[in-house]
Amino acid sequence: MNVSFTDKIGNLRNSLYFSKSYNEIFAKYDNSHFVIMKLNKNNKESYLPLLLHEINDYYEGYSSYGYGGIVGNIDHLSKDDFRKIIEFCKSNKIIDIFIRNAPFLNNHKIIPDEFNFFNRVTYIKELKLYKSFDEFTRVLNQKLRWSINAALKNNLEVNIKKYNEITDKDLDNFYSLYNKVMNIRKASEYYYFPKEFFQNTFNSLKEKIELFYIAVDGRFIAASMFMLDDDYVHYHFSASDRDFSKLQPMELLLSKAIYVYGAKGYKYLHLGGGLSPDASDGLSRFKKKFADFESEFYISKIICDKDIYDYLRNYYNVKNNLFLIKDAKL
Repeated sequence: MNVSFTDKIGNLRNSLYFSKSYNEIFAKYDNSHFVIMKLNKNNKESYLPLLLHEINDYYEGYSSYGYGGIVGNIDHLSKDDFRKIIEFCKSNKIIDIFIRNAPFLNNHKIIPDEFNFFNRVTYIKELKLYKSFDEFTRVLNQKLRWSINAALKNNLEVNIKKYNEITDKDLDNFYSLYNKVMNIRKASEYYYFPKEFFQNTFNSLKEKIELFYIAVDGRFIAASMFMLDDDYVHYHFSASDRDFSKLQPMELLLSKAIYVYGAKGYKYLHLGGGLSPDASDGLSRFKKKFADFESEFYISKIICDKDIYDYLRNYYNVKNNLFLIKDAKL
């Protein structure tokens, strides 16, 4: 197998998560740079998009927030193939790689098992065409129907905007709501994205991203970004105000998204996972009640230069189990 860097992924039908436009959003935020590793085996090609973050004249490679991994025509890489990848990385001063594989592609199976670690379950909803939203709600379970009816009785309305329709006030609204949720969850500093980050997301992904929101008195009480692939829709950044939870806004918003994207011909909505590996948290339970089936999310950890990796962990006094040294420095 041959390993090299390339400027673009070949003519493959793949997810937005592997695109330059998506990855460069996080490269800018992380002060990293985007590269694509090309793998050629038996005249079959696959690609591994990575962000490279510099650390003491070396680099750590990792998937952007969301999902990534290997995409292409190679079905499986042997241990010997991976040794070549590790040698290539080491020769390019990449000391470790952290991959967030895409559960909706099951692409962790391309990587030898010894590098893979189960992280959590994610949830997928099959999308279908219905004559009306009312017809769609009739097939839902009783609890969801009750939630939707409660939201409608409270005169909640789902608004949908494309990237070029989103105003500065919309961004302020989303940013304020998102930060409120991060405060409640006591999220790590990394997830407090600035307003400019969300603006850059819409500007970069353009027609591939849409904003759904519900507002009360001009203020967002629930909002979600949805990213659009060929067959899949991806539930991206989302937030809701707990002060209005009794109005059931997120149940209405997500149900409307399922109906709308089914009507547009999309096949699946990937809802992602929850906050805990055992799926015991509220976010997992919320997503599960919409899902038709589950998928498994695996991360992959590869040390390419153990001597330098161990030296830098010691240098930065990394005592916890964080794999990327850069995360310990944040």
